[in-house]
Amino acid sequence: MGASDRVTTRLESWKAVASYFGRDERTVRRWEAERGLPIHRLPGGNRSRIYAEVAELEAWRSGDGPDAAGAPAPAQSPRHAGRRRGVGILVVGGVALAALLAFGVFSLTGRAGSFAHAPPPEAQRLYAEGSEAWEKRTPGSLNQALDDFNGALRIDPNYAEAYVGLAKTFNLLRQYTLMPDSQAYPLARQAAEHALELNERLPEAHAALAFADYWGFWDETAARREFERAIALDPDSATSHHWYATFLNSTGDFDASLREIRRAQALDPNSMSIRADSGFLLAQAGQPAAGIATLKAVEATDPGFVSPHTYLRNIYFNLGPDQAYLQEDAFLADSTHDPAQQSEVVAARQGYATGGRRGMLQALLSVRLERARVGAASAYSVARLYGLLDEKPLALSWLQRAIAKRETDLTSLRGDLAFQNMRKDPVFEAVAGEFKPA
Repeated sequence: MGASDRVTTRLESWKAVASYFGRDERTVRRWEAERGLPIHRLPGGNRSRIYAEVAELEAWRSGDGPDAAGAPAPAQSPRHAGRRRGVGILVVGGVALAALLAFGVFSLTGRAGSFAHAPPPEAQRLYAEGSEAWEKRTPGSLNQALDDFNGALRIDPNYAEAYVGLAKTFNLLRQYTLMPDSQAYPLARQAAEHALELNERLPEAHAALAFADYWGFWDETAARREFERAIALDPDSATSHHWYATFLNSTGDFDASLREIRRAQALDPNSMSIRADSGFLLAQAGQPAAGIATLKAVEATDPGFVSPHTYLRNIYFNLGPDQAYLQEDAFLADSTHDPAQQSEVVAARQGYATGGRRGMLQALLSVRLERARVGAASAYSVARLYGLLDEKPLALSWLQRAIAKRETDLTSLRGDLAFQNMRKDPVFEAVAGEFKPA
């Protein structure tokens, strides 16, 4: 039996224990202190060196744990209670997502409210490895996460946490790979709903569903409800607070957004993703210097991590300096190997060399207009360039096109710095008012 086929009987870190339960490290540490979660410590005096026996964890879960079989099942919301059982879910696995060459179909025969389900050890191993890959947030690691979660579901189609893993992964694939929003968000929603049919009490299933509801389907009411449910189920879920913070920022509630991201950081201070998003949210909330400093610190810690480069590029694009924008844009183009982005980098550099900032924006506009005409660029991205060029009528015209096409990027409209000079324009407010998430 090879290393990849080894059955896990012992978990040797808090992170592994947290992944086993589909919760955050803070939560499982609290369970040890308050609920007797069986954790062992290695000799030597360092209390952070722990291990847990899977058999003991399962006995705890089925007996005294929060998912004990005798615990009353919560009432399900109408959204989840009436779903048809046994519906197949389409998942992507094991391929380069730019090509999307292979798909797998898994079916589900759910048992809503079943909290004592114990997946086979090999499925649990794959789930834990997928969770670690997901945390890295690179194209390769997200592909690996899909493979691992799909592998866990092949072994156990009723493994609710593995469906949560799929939902969370699809939510990120449209950001870190070339998977289109139109594919990623429906798959994320479907996977999250399958997880909730199996176990309505999974906090991150609600958070993943909220993420897809808002950014994929413009359903602000449903998203807010699901985020609040996620946090009520587990107030110590860093992921739920993290994603809720980005949601609140998008709705324009900057103060609440910063409170939530600070909470997420306190729960998971080592998360590079949360630190990066905190920098972006600071900039969006009118603190660009603090935001840039935070992002530069993350960038210095892990130069290959994409998120700080993306956020810095967006901040520099809106506020300058332009040379810093060009540097970050070139890094991202090289990282993604995206020919369209690389062509924009060339145009932006040439435009800046001959005409400064305005020349750069006009050169980018020329390329993007051509791409938009063939459906390769969003109307919203064109509107942003017109907004930065202070050409309000054209910016408004392209925003109206984006609204007509229901483009996902419109969820950023209320906090988008590209339109800050148009905020008090009554025509802009009228056009922006046409975009109203449900």
